Amino acid sequence: MSSSTQFVTVSWLINATFLMCIVYISLVICTCLNHGNP
Repeated sequence: MSSSTQFVTVSWLINATFLMCIVYISLVICTCLNHGNP
């Protein structure tokens, strides 16, 4: 593997992890808001 390919793979993994964190946090916030309402 060339260094450029490894860089692209690492960048994609970081972006995917970042997006998953945003989705997870959003789901947690929505769940907390729903539980807060009667």
